[in-house]
Amino acid sequence: MIHQLLTYLDPRRSLRAQIGLVSGGLTILLVLLITLTTEFWQQYVIWVVLGLGLVFVLVGWMAAGRIAKPLMLIAQRANEISSATEPTYLPIYLGQNEVAVLSQSLAQLVTDLTEAKAELEGRVLAHTDQLTVLYDVLAIASDMGSLNMVLTHSLERVLTAVSAHAGTLHLLNKNGEQFDLLATYHIPGLSSDFLDQLPANDPLLHAILEAGKPTLITNLPADSRSSHLAGTIGHGMFLGVPMQQGGQAIGVLGIIGDDLTAISGEEMGLLKSLADQLVLVVENHQLRQQAQRLAVIEERNRLARELHDSVTQSLYSLTLFAGVAQRLVQTGRTQEVTGYVAEMSEAAQQALKEMRLLVHKLRPPILEQVGLVRALQNRLNAVEVRAGIKTHLDVAHDLDLSPELEEVVYQIAQESLNNALKHARATAVSVEIGQEPDGTVCLRVQDNGQGFDWKTAVSAGGLGLTSMRERVEAVGGTITYDSNAGQGTTIAVCLKMKDSQ
Repeated sequence: MIHQLLTYLDPRRSLRAQIGLVSGGLTILLVLLITLTTEFWQQYVIWVVLGLGLVFVLVGWMAAGRIAKPLMLIAQRANEISSATEPTYLPIYLGQNEVAVLSQSLAQLVTDLTEAKAELEGRVLAHTDQLTVLYDVLAIASDMGSLNMVLTHSLERVLTAVSAHAGTLHLLNKNGEQFDLLATYHIPGLSSDFLDQLPANDPLLHAILEAGKPTLITNLPADSRSSHLAGTIGHGMFLGVPMQQGGQAIGVLGIIGDDLTAISGEEMGLLKSLADQLVLVVENHQLRQQAQRLAVIEERNRLARELHDSVTQSLYSLTLFAGVAQRLVQTGRTQEVTGYVAEMSEAAQQALKEMRLLVHKLRPPILEQVGLVRALQNRLNAVEVRAGIKTHLDVAHDLDLSPELEEVVYQIAQESLNNALKHARATAVSVEIGQEPDGTVCLRVQDNGQGFDWKTAVSAGGLGLTSMRERVEAVGGTITYDSNAGQGTTIAVCLKMKDSQ
């Protein structure tokens, strides 16, 4: 109460205080002038004038109050509106004076702003819903399942967004001779069979592609373009949205509902974007299939090369030895057959080792599934042990490697074992992995094979030594070879952890 009274009396914040002070000041100034210009016996007039001045102040105060109070109420309510979450309306004063006009104008402004805010919130909500639908379709499209399943789920989400109950998805084939039905939603099975393949000149689909924009048919049986499909897709309304790729219409997204006239322009734009997105889904699926086919062809070529370079040569040698042994038997030189039989056995054993190695390579990678230790143990059991080679695996218990280093260690160990199996004719191999206090990882692969001249081998591009060296140097490691003829081979690799470099 006191604070409000002080506010009324503060001329900086109160219009009525300003008017009162001006009136009072003028009155006092008038009294002073009269006092200075009159005789003493006439000063009683001063008191009369002073009384009149006080009356003027009081009247000015009251008049100013009638002007300032409505303005103050309007200002208070405006502050409430700026800070309130719920809409608040300004007081409206009747009449045609300035205060009444101001209050009426501000009240209309508040009403307009409230309506604009509600409209804006509605549009934001609608755009949010549209973005949600688009995001859902994109999330479904990222699924690696079958194309029909992905398109069916996407179609269901699109139809739900526009309150439609059924839909179809047709795409021109590569030759442009017919429309293939890629997905349906809530279309009976017999009807789907009828819609499975439609000619490229189908009146309905062809007209939609020619128009290049969404086409709404409100009465399917009565429209000449769709009468032949009325018994198949129902008797409701049909909205055909062209699906474009590179500016060319190549398919139709068909939407079936009881009342599709309520679809807004913004929803129509959303449907157009979704239709084009479904084209990308089909294209990406086709690209994935093509990439998979190319990967299969490349893998077949790689296996063919490895078979030719390893197993095929061993089998060819086995065939030659068998032919020579057969001719020796036929000529009665049986004593010489023993040596060739031994060669045949050795060639057969080598072919078996290399075949087991190829079979192991065909298996899916297990490094990420079971870890480095079990992956190496599985390799030794699947290849070396079955080939009759004695194996030894020793891995430090406190080994802590990043996935990248595990991959490098595993690949180098595997390549070293491949060399021992294919070229060294070893009967025993040992794999040891340890880790130094500074984080350095050390791999040591040793065999008791026939050894090799590593300089000659590297210059000849054989034994995979060059690839191993490049792989190690790529991660900042070092690799050394210790091999002599008849004394086996030892390959040592040291790799530093990234956080210890």
